Amino acid sequence: MIKAVIFDMDGVIVDSEYAFLKKLREYLLSKNIGTELKDLYYLSGIEDFELYSQIAKLSKSTYEETRVDFKKYYNKSPMVYKDIQNEDTVEAIKILSGKFPLALASSSDMGDIDTVLDTCFLRRYFSVVTSGQSFKESKPNPEIYLHTAGLLKIRPEECLAVEDSNYGVRAAYNAKMHVVARKDPHIPNDISLADFIVDDCRKIYRVIEKIDKNTN
Repeated sequence: MIKAVIFDMDGVIVDSEYAFLKKLREYLLSKNIGTELKDLYYLSGIEDFELYSQIAKLSKSTYEETRVDFKKYYNKSPMVYKDIQNEDTVEAIKILSGKFPLALASSSDMGDIDTVLDTCFLRRYFSVVTSGQSFKESKPNPEIYLHTAGLLKIRPEECLAVEDSNYGVRAAYNAKMHVVARKDPHIPNDISLADFIVDDCRKIYRVIEKIDKNTN
C-alpha cells in the first residue's frame, strides 16, 4: 500500500531540463561551438559535477573556468520557474497533499529548490524536502530516496516516486520504491524501469489505486 509520494523537481514539477539544455546550447554557440539540441539530451538529469565536466570537454576549458563562466552567462537571464511549471504536476500535488504526506527529493542544490518552492507557491505541500547536494553521490544512487523515506518514517516499498529521467527512475527503482515516470514531451529519456509511465501527473491517483489493489 502506498503511504507517501516523493516528487522529483526538475522535469517533473518544472520543465527546467529542456529549458536548461536550450540555455546550454545558446552558451556553446556563444563560444562558437555549434551543436544540435538533441546532442545534449544525454546531459539531462546528471549531477552538477558531471555536467560541468562535460561542458568543459565541449568548450575545451577547465572544470572551474567552465563552472564560473557558464554560471555568469546563465545568471544574466535565469529561468522564471513560475512560467515553466508543469500545471498537471502542480494540480496533482495539491490533490495528493490532502491524502498522503508528500516529499521532494531533487538532485538540485537547495538554493534552486527553495526558489522553485517559493516562486511556485508549493512549499506548504511538502513535509520533507531533500537536496542532492547533501550526499556524496547523486542519482542514480538510491541514497537520496532512502534518506527521504527515513525522514518520512515510511518504508521505501510503501513510497511512490515520481520521476522523469533515466537517472531518477533508476535511483527510485534501486531504493525498492514504486516508480511512476512522467514522460517528457521534449527529451526522449529511457524510463523503461518505471512501473508506470504517464503523460499527465493527474493520473497518479489512479496509479496508486492500481498499486494498492495489486498489493491487497
